Amino acid sequence: MQKCQYAHRAIFLIVSTVGLLFSYSAGYASNTTGEKLLEHELSKSIDQLESIIPVVEKEKAIDIAMPFFNLYPSFTERLLGNAIIYLPVIEKILAQYQLPDDLKYLPLFESSFRIDAVSRAGAKGLWQFMEGTGKKYGLIINSELDERMDYIKSTEAAARFLKDLYEQFGDWALVLMAYNGGPYRIKRIIAEHQTHDVKTIMKYMPQESRTYLSKMIAAKLIFQNYDYYNLRPQIPLAEDLYHKHQIFTSRIDAREISRNHNISYSLLLASNPHLRQRVIQNKGQNPINIRIPIYANDSKTNFREISLFLRDENKLIALAKRIDWEVRKIELYNGHYNQIHPKDHLYTILIPEEDYLPIIKEFGPGPLAFLTNDNKLQHLVLNSKRAFFKYEMRKDSNGSQIYYLSPMETLVDIAQKLNISMETIKELNPQIDLYQSTKIYIPYKEEEWPLAMDTKTNSSKGYIRSTAGQFLTD
Repeated sequence: MQKCQYAHRAIFLIVSTVGLLFSYSAGYASNTTGEKLLEHELSKSIDQLESIIPVVEKEKAIDIAMPFFNLYPSFTERLLGNAIIYLPVIEKILAQYQLPDDLKYLPLFESSFRIDAVSRAGAKGLWQFMEGTGKKYGLIINSELDERMDYIKSTEAAARFLKDLYEQFGDWALVLMAYNGGPYRIKRIIAEHQTHDVKTIMKYMPQESRTYLSKMIAAKLIFQNYDYYNLRPQIPLAEDLYHKHQIFTSRIDAREISRNHNISYSLLLASNPHLRQRVIQNKGQNPINIRIPIYANDSKTNFREISLFLRDENKLIALAKRIDWEVRKIELYNGHYNQIHPKDHLYTILIPEEDYLPIIKEFGPGPLAFLTNDNKLQHLVLNSKRAFFKYEMRKDSNGSQIYYLSPMETLVDIAQKLNISMETIKELNPQIDLYQSTKIYIPYKEEEWPLAMDTKTNSSKGYIRSTAGQFLTD
């Protein structure tokens, strides 16, 4: 019996291997063509890249970046999502220390933007500090705390470290290699070979430090080009997007904090990996950061994404204050990894359902007459990220369909829900009053929306198609 099983396994492996070889040979040409095209496009992107980091080995940077686009897209999307949480703090602290914005990409290859990352060598946190370097730059590391995993304090320490390195070497390429390989090694190579030439120094660095500049170029490529290759950042959970910070300068009991804020003890610890003990005596009365999630996993609060057309930056600032986010977090949530404040822009945010009506009332889109004058909005087509919606409508004699609005729906909701442009809605409804009308005309597309017509009433029920081409049915 056992021999028979082994024989079956052997046959299975042979068949599988032959199948894989056939698939590989059949797809080899197309895969090779696709890889060459990606390589060519990334090469052009590097040529157009503006960065403090010199492109020393262009081919190496391309080789490092390519798998993030064509082999591990899901990992890249998670990484981009993680960055939404931490980049607002990183960018702010780098600016305070008058450091280049490009340094914000450093945690990509250090920790994948994870505050609980631990390397085999013992480096920890977002910036992967070793214990000695962490303590040198003011981080508490003892039996109670390990502030290498406090992303606020560790970012401040990283900024001080990077600033010191630049004062020593005066060259960002050498700074980055020193950050990874150690400043003393750089100093020794400079003294032994009497040179500050980056390429010469690279030859005598460990392999990981030798490729560090190419990694930084690849990191910037990933953040600047992900959207072109149809990657979408994986949006963090609500407890990561909605949280507040408290600073304690005395004894801390983590379980007591979790009870006081009605969140689970395990979630509090997961949000604060720098806490090594339940009770922190804090005899030195040092300021200790505690991140407190506002919405726990077991919360009954439901969330929804809404899209708001904001006319100017003041509205964006007011919205950020209303939901207690940084402006940068709203921009990052919408894929703006470069620090810009676009005007006349449609922003999507995640909010508790209970806040939907107040926020729509305060920040919602204006009347159609106001929107008609906006050329950008006329050409905007919205792609829904929400769960699918069921709608009811009646077919009109002119080939359109009458859509009946629910009490809380807006023009943006309908465009997003049905994946049609604002321009189309306005063309079919030139006289609509967004705040008074209860129905609008939309295009009749039988080939896209399956409509079960009722011959007696000439009415129908339609269902929105998902991005995978499936339909929500009764």
